[in-house]
Amino acid sequence: MIHSYSSIDQFQKCPEAMRQIYVLKSYKKTWTTAKGIDEHALLEARLKPPYKDLPPALGHAEKYVQSMESRGVPVQVEVSLAVDRQLHAVDFWDKAAYLRGKYDVRILAPPRALIGDWKTGKRRESPDQLEIGALLTFANNPTISEVTGVNVWLNAGGLGPSYLFRREEGERWIPWLKKMHAIETADPAQEWETRPSGLCPYCPVKVCKHYSGG
Repeated sequence: MIHSYSSIDQFQKCPEAMRQIYVLKSYKKTWTTAKGIDEHALLEARLKPPYKDLPPALGHAEKYVQSMESRGVPVQVEVSLAVDRQLHAVDFWDKAAYLRGKYDVRILAPPRALIGDWKTGKRRESPDQLEIGALLTFANNPTISEVTGVNVWLNAGGLGPSYLFRREEGERWIPWLKKMHAIETADPAQEWETRPSGLCPYCPVKVCKHYSGG
């Protein structure tokens, strides 16, 4: 099992949906909209050579891009990070990868770093994905001692709050390790708990008794 923020978060929301999508791979994740994929691609193209301009419909994001560029250090895009079971850095595609994460933008300016994640859905602010990004950054970049993380809500209110993570806060790993352990010790041959929520109409697991989509 290779874990990610998405798989862990799905397990917290509905264990059975996580089992079907990430363990059995019976269904494909469908939460990301085509519009969201397009916006991410356009922002990536804006931040790396040959630096294409944003279209007018996404022009409101230019101020965030320029703010990142004004720091005077390269803005990394689509950063892929991973650690093994000993929490040592490994390549994203390494067979030993235990926890992986992808982040839209990152700026390294030792001893500090910035992680930004473009968000295109409804605003549901949480530091969790950014916290995993900070932990992965610490493991992969020994010169970084502080990471600031921020969600950028492109269509729902702009910047979220800044979250500060410090290397010395190693205990931040503990809740995530417990969550991954809970996933790994659950029997994949048995149906896991289902948890109905407002996301049920959009869930790809249509055979679930709680599915209410079309």
